[in-house]
Amino acid sequence: MPQENNIFFTTPDKPKWLKLIVDSYQRYNSQGNGIQVFISFGTDIAVKDLMPMHLVTIACLIQFLSDHNWQANLSPNNPSVDDYIYNELRFRDYWLGQKNHVDTADSSHIFNLWRIVDGEKELFAARVEEYLRNNYFKNKDLSAISLSLKEAFYNVFDHASAGNNAFSLIFYDKDTHVLYAAISDFGIGIVRSVKKYIPSIIDDKQALLKAIENNFTVKSAKWNKGKGLDNILSSTDSSRLCSGRALLLYKKKDKYDMQGNKRVYDIDFDFPGTLLYFEVDISQMDDVEILDSFEF
Repeated sequence: MPQENNIFFTTPDKPKWLKLIVDSYQRYNSQGNGIQVFISFGTDIAVKDLMPMHLVTIACLIQFLSDHNWQANLSPNNPSVDDYIYNELRFRDYWLGQKNHVDTADSSHIFNLWRIVDGEKELFAARVEEYLRNNYFKNKDLSAISLSLKEAFYNVFDHASAGNNAFSLIFYDKDTHVLYAAISDFGIGIVRSVKKYIPSIIDDKQALLKAIENNFTVKSAKWNKGKGLDNILSSTDSSRLCSGRALLLYKKKDKYDMQGNKRVYDIDFDFPGTLLYFEVDISQMDDVEILDSFEF
């Protein structure tokens, strides 16, 4: 097969993975006229290495290729990873079957890929909360999880203009009680949206910091009250926000630390759209308050 039509992931290392995603986005940013592009994975990558961040970004890349009339194909090279993506996560159903969401084949700890469409934002967040409560945490207050997801999805439509190229995926680790979530889109992105709204901001890091200020809004949608990104960060234990040439890291000291430690860095690639991924230790969440019953 022609060398230029191969996308070969050799490592799960996050910066290197994202760099290849961006390089591929730039390389195939033209009409493909039905030409095949082969995606494959090196044997150094194990299934356990693939976190939600890896999977939502490759979903965005596949959607991008499809939108530009390239024919994306999984080229067999790593049997366990190939089987996981093709059969367990059922990626083919999203493009050949035109699905927005399908359940995994057997992995009950994974809330599988969900294509974020405007009419299903709150439905998805409610489904995740219901899934966690019914399966793992009947007595925990999971409203913060639902809020974070809804705010993240609203953010996609506030900033992104991503069309149908926005995806979410969630893992729950039953041993550590940590929820891992990622949302990615290949739209305009937070950085470009902020810089367009405030032309005096020319630095991507500055734009990202501006976007997470409380009460900040670019007034791009009627429901945007300027609390989305700030709410997302304060509801998580740690978060990463990537857009343009900037990466923001957020981490709490404990569940009572509402401000968290925020650091922003330059990165050596230009991420199209926005990638948000975060972790929440659900075991540290408050119990649901149950009022004692009483009689008149």
